[in-house]
Amino acid sequence: MVREPWNFDESVRPQLHFASKSSFIDVTLRDGEQQTGVIFTKDDKIRIAEGLAEAGVHRIEAGIAGSFAERRAAIKEIVKRKLGPRFSSFSRLHGG
Repeated sequence: MVREPWNFDESVRPQLHFASKSSFIDVTLRDGEQQTGVIFTKDDKIRIAEGLAEAGVHRIEAGIAGSFAERRAAIKEIVKRKLGPRFSSFSRLHGG
């Protein structure tokens, strides 16, 4: 960890106001497969979600449930396990 000296300077410290509570949101299940050649299986997604929950992540963005049957099945299984974090999924609208 880099300790920036100006963060500890007495002329700066009174200006720092940190929230009393922080929340962590993870997008691995949504954006993790955006890299060429990266594909998560259903079991991969479940293990990732379990690891994120164990790490204390508060919310997990799970991706677009309507895009693929396997993705939808993974999201349903993850939610069914009630791991603790809140999960969100996205949808796409089709114009007609």
